[in-house]
Amino acid sequence: MRPNSPEPPVARPRAVRIPAPGGGQLWAERGGTGSPVVLLHGAGMDSRLWDAVVPGLSRRHDVIRYDARGLGRSTPPEGPFSDVDDRSIHCHRQTRPQGA
Repeated sequence: MRPNSPEPPVARPRAVRIPAPGGGQLWAERGGTGSPVVLLHGAGMDSRLWDAVVPGLSRRHDVIRYDARGLGRSTPPEGPFSDVDDRSIHCHRQTRPQGA
């Protein structure tokens, strides 16, 4: 991009709820265009950890973030679960091309 040229328009993030294995739902958000970037948070945190960086990343990337089960806007677990399985489901569903 040339200096002093306007920034490309950023697609508004779209929030979704993804059914989680064994019950419940994972909250996720996707926005921007370009190569995908998946943002994960640590234990006891949620996706709001990334609020300050998402707008900048979204200018050049398809930014995907989610709240782990029982944290943020995701529902609590209904029984035993695996964070690894949850991440796999989330990443598989969210990294498909938008609209697919």
